[in-house]
Amino acid sequence: MEIYVTAKKKTKSHPLSCEHIQDACSDIGFVINGVEGGPIHIEKDKTYTFHIDSPGHPFYFTQDNRGGRGRNDPLQLSSQEEDQGTFSIKFTNDIPDTFYYQCRVHPYMGGKVIVKKNVNLAKIGSIPSPIAVAGPDNNGILYVANQEGNIYKYMNNKLIPFVSIKGI
Repeated sequence: MEIYVTAKKKTKSHPLSCEHIQDACSDIGFVINGVEGGPIHIEKDKTYTFHIDSPGHPFYFTQDNRGGRGRNDPLQLSSQEEDQGTFSIKFTNDIPDTFYYQCRVHPYMGGKVIVKKNVNLAKIGSIPSPIAVAGPDNNGILYVANQEGNIYKYMNNKLIPFVSIKGI
């Protein structure tokens, strides 16, 4: 999958716009495939190609939602801190379910990386007749539907009743 990363002056639609941040904040933000601060959805064991065009704003992956100066906790992934160029990376099974992309120099420029969870419906024994899985949403939650018209949230390896659409 191809992911295009640029940087531009933030608008209020950026999830880390400075009006919501009480800390030092950059008025520049990353744009992912045309979306300001958009989440990057990935699957483990798949390769992604990143095209970076953000001079002066080195893009990297971290477990820190802030980024910026003094933040020295990059995930040990290849091709860290690119501000121009193209790199490919295969996300392995040992990455966390949620992490972040940020600028090494400026705080609060990035957003979330959400790892798609692979759910084996056969292993969800407590749901009668599971038929569909949707998600993950921006919080990493999957939704599972069954033939009886019930929808469940699947999070933290637990199923939680969400809504029933029987008779609709």
